[in-house]
Amino acid sequence: MKKLSYAAVLIMFLGLGYFFYQKQAIDQNKTRVVVDNKAITLEKANGIVRVLSDSLEGFITDEDGNVIGKQNGKELVYNTAILPGATGYNILKIPYGKQFSVQLSDGTKVRLNAGSRLKYPVPFAKGKERRIFLEGEAYFDVAHDAEHPFVVTLNNLNVKVLGTAFNVSDYREDRVSEVVLVRGSVRLQFVDDSVARNKEMMLTPGDQAIYSKSGHTVKTKKVNTDLYTSWINGLMVFRDIPFEIMLKKLERHYNVVFRNNNQKLANEKFSATIDLENDDINTVLEYFNKIYGIDYIIRNNEIIIN
Repeated sequence: MKKLSYAAVLIMFLGLGYFFYQKQAIDQNKTRVVVDNKAITLEKANGIVRVLSDSLEGFITDEDGNVIGKQNGKELVYNTAILPGATGYNILKIPYGKQFSVQLSDGTKVRLNAGSRLKYPVPFAKGKERRIFLEGEAYFDVAHDAEHPFVVTLNNLNVKVLGTAFNVSDYREDRVSEVVLVRGSVRLQFVDDSVARNKEMMLTPGDQAIYSKSGHTVKTKKVNTDLYTSWINGLMVFRDIPFEIMLKKLERHYNVVFRNNNQKLANEKFSATIDLENDDINTVLEYFNKIYGIDYIIRNNEIIIN
């Protein structure tokens, strides 16, 4: 792997028989991408939608005006006390190009990645399991409560825990759902009956479970969990990732659209480390072009790979 000395972007071809270098001047069509981020929104139980600015500071109230939490910039923190009169679900939506954090009323901390949606009760009901609903990707650090199991409901499975840390990726357009356990233990409960032999599955730290949405099958393997949780620390790390999957992840983070006209690249595998705080999409594209001669054209917010 070749490390670029003048940037935090590290990109390497791993595909056999496909490595080339072309020294080209930047085409005049390669203008800079202008990213138009949509807003983070919080929908309350009464249907009122509030726009959350990254720099906003202030209190969160329920429909009766009771203070149930506070926003501190890129994080919502709900009161840990059970509040009488506070009922219903809140829905937090994170657009492409953004990340956001929320501390739920039980003390559980959730970091939401770009393009994610989290539905959760305010507060959690006494005597019942703590169930929330996720679309997209999130890192959970669950507050321990033996009497109230914490359940993350996805499209095809439930992730049930007592107190642990794990990463879940379940975007609607992806072919698989992934759960990576960092510490503690989780039980996967499959909603689809076709997973006949694995109605429930326990994971131990370092396990990754991959559920195929089309095949309704699940497999597990040991992984380096840092590769799957690096995004919460400002890095995007890829190891042996097909080019088309890498482009999809870049789309979500940078809020752009890729169109790949180079089918030779589609299934080639890459490894890359991108500094999300300092490397914008233009920087990433320029390195692809300069080091590997991958040509591209920018049209408005669309990036065409040729």
